[in-house]
Amino acid sequence: MAALKAAKLLDENFGLESDNTIVSIRQEPPSSQSEMYDHVNDDSWELEVLRASGMNSQISVAYRCFLDGFYQWCGFRPRWDDWVKETQPQQFNRRYKSREECVHEKRATLEEAHGIDSAALVYLIGDHSLYYENQDAIHEMPLCAVAAALSNMCRRATIGRKRALLLLWQLLTGHANFQAGQWDKRYIGTKGVVSRRGPQDDEDEQIEFDESAVFGSAAMDS
Repeated sequence: MAALKAAKLLDENFGLESDNTIVSIRQEPPSSQSEMYDHVNDDSWELEVLRASGMNSQISVAYRCFLDGFYQWCGFRPRWDDWVKETQPQQFNRRYKSREECVHEKRATLEEAHGIDSAALVYLIGDHSLYYENQDAIHEMPLCAVAAALSNMCRRATIGRKRALLLLWQLLTGHANFQAGQWDKRYIGTKGVVSRRGPQDDEDEQIEFDESAVFGSAAMDS
């Protein structure tokens, strides 16, 4: 009974339903003087999904920061940078340059001094860089993580709130309940429910370099 109470308390701390807590004795205890217990909870899938999505989000943030370091090296400064804001622009700021412009200006140095050629740049700037696809921490979240969060939240919500959230979930995702979304690989956010492009979606082993796709208007202005 003590093990069951401890397990129920642990599940309650994680927001899980304690009525679903199950405790069992391990079949092969380490010694005859002690018993080892395992406990499971039918709602623990939420924690596993949140842990996994948290790791994926951190990977996305790390990748975005990695590219931001590259853009900064090339001379890019965001619009809110103090040096850029010194001129207090109304509509146009001559100090502001896009990421594409900054990389384009450093293109020769990148290749000659660092070996970052066109074949590499196609993955580092522009349409195929995956820069904007990796900003889920700001604007998007994995749908499976939202499923786990809503399921956990609704366990403590009023009947009216739970009904409203479930109806909206069904409308947006097509899933009958929150748990049905635990394996959904789509994302949800300001663009709705969408599938996000990733490295595994590259059709060719080496993407062909297209200056307009990589540098956009920066290539046309040069």
